[in-house]
Amino acid sequence: MPRLSARIRTLALALVLTAPLAACAQQLTAETEHVKGTDFSQYQTYRWITDDLVLIQSGTGNENIRNVENEKRIRAAVERELEAKGLKKATGDEAQLVFAFTVGTKVRYQIQGGVTGLDLVAGEAASVTRGTLSLYAFDPASNVQVWSGWTTKDLEPGEDPDAVINAAVSVVMNEFPPKS
Repeated sequence: MPRLSARIRTLALALVLTAPLAACAQQLTAETEHVKGTDFSQYQTYRWITDDLVLIQSGTGNENIRNVENEKRIRAAVERELEAKGLKKATGDEAQLVFAFTVGTKVRYQIQGGVTGLDLVAGEAASVTRGTLSLYAFDPASNVQVWSGWTTKDLEPGEDPDAVINAAVSVVMNEFPPKS
């Protein structure tokens, strides 16, 4: 019986020590690009590139991801972030920035088994859907894309779409406006 107790303690310790590593592996990161020299403090208002739903196109993309509800979630999350940064929503020519976004998915296969690149697959390959959210900001006065940011995440079945979208938008919008 003492041997079993020692194994349980060892397993518990291993879980405690690896949990932070697992959390780090799931952290979202953003990448961005912007036009150097752009004075982002000049922008006080924004609008969407279109009021039409852009993710919903017949026959394209993963319907669990590219749907009306997720488009509304993305727009609402971006609007919250922009308003928290002091930008106001405007219409037409009043908007100093125009925002757009894209959502992409890619199926990746995880190969099980093997030690070298020459080993054969042992067992079935599992697929994972990787989602990418990209945001774009355009200056309508100059017709130039002044900023873009994106993040990717392996999407798990059953994940809360609100939590996934809010986290993705937050990590990307944390980089807007650029620090320098």
